[in-house]
Amino acid sequence: MSTFTAFERAKLSRFITVYGNSFIFKRSRLNDEQEPTDVYDKIATIDGVYHEVNAGYLSQTTKDGSRYIKELQPMILCLQNCESAKIMPDDVVEIRQNKYKVVRMNMVGKLGYAWDILLELIDDGANIGL
Repeated sequence: MSTFTAFERAKLSRFITVYGNSFIFKRSRLNDEQEPTDVYDKIATIDGVYHEVNAGYLSQTTKDGSRYIKELQPMILCLQNCESAKIMPDDVVEIRQNKYKVVRMNMVGKLGYAWDILLELIDDGANIGL
């Protein structure tokens, strides 16, 4: 690992320590037919920073014209380590009493020391506004 990469990793680690939270990721247990159930097993606990990025705009047509709403993509920024390597798509994490499903994990900057975990809100009818 180069000095620059080690420095960047240390900066990110400090940022996560100061501003981050712990997140518990769970995976749905499979039944005999290999179908997901409502029982979840804890997979990993990671420290990371929750953030949202602009994912585009939604258009709504009203009687007075069109209205555009910014759509935000929730994400968790974390260090790449043995705990974060256990996380897979379709794992579930609870943030502020809302459940999110892992969509995919992107390596930040292709440098090999940080993940951006893309999340999708699970709409179960009991979501609380962010």
